[in-house]
Amino acid sequence: MKLLVKTIIKAVFLLLIFCGMPVQAVDRIPWEQLDSEQQEILERLKDTWDELPPERQHRLQKKASKWQQLPADERERMQERMERWRSLTPEQREKIRARYQHFKSLPPEEQKQLLERRRWFQKLPEEERKRIRSQWENMTPEQRQAWREQHRLLPGQRQKLRQYMENLSPEERHEFRKKLHELEPDERREMIKEIINN
Repeated sequence: MKLLVKTIIKAVFLLLIFCGMPVQAVDRIPWEQLDSEQQEILERLKDTWDELPPERQHRLQKKASKWQQLPADERERMQERMERWRSLTPEQREKIRARYQHFKSLPPEEQKQLLERRRWFQKLPEEERKRIRSQWENMTPEQRQAWREQHRLLPGQRQKLRQYMENLSPEERHEFRKKLHELEPDERREMIKEIINN
C-alpha cells in the first residue's frame, strides 16, 4: 500500500513539473532560408511569407519538400489539377467541398465502394465515359433517383456480389463490369439476382 501511495505521489509530482514547463514555440522560417526550388514552388506566397504563422510556414516548407521528391509526371498531373481547381467558380468549389464532406461522413464500407466505382469508371475508354456522363446529365433528378433505387443492393446481396467478383481475375472482373453496364436495367437486375441466388 505504501508503495502504491509513493508511486502516485511521484507521478503527480512529475505531472506538475511537466505541466509547468513552457511549450516550445515553433520558430519562423525566413524566406531566405528556403532553398531555391522551395522558393520557386512557394513563389506566390513570397510577399506574405513573413506574415504567415510559423506553423503554416513549416507545413508549406514540408509540402514543398515533398513536391520536390515527386516524379515529373506526377507533378505535372497535380499542376493540371490545381489549374482546374483555380479555374472553378467559388460555387463550384463549394459544391465539391460539400460532396467531399458528404463522402467523408459515409461509413467506410460505402466509401470503399464509391472509390472502387470511381476507379472502374476512370479505367473506361474516354468515349464510354462521355457517353455515360451524357446519359446521366440528361436524366431528371427523379430519373436519377429511380436509377439509384433500381441498382441499390441490400448489404447481404452486396456481400455475395463482392465475393463473386473477388473470385474473378482482374480481366474477368473488367469484362463482367463492362457487360453489366451494357445491359438494360431489367437484364442487369436479373443477372445480379442469378449470381446472388447461386
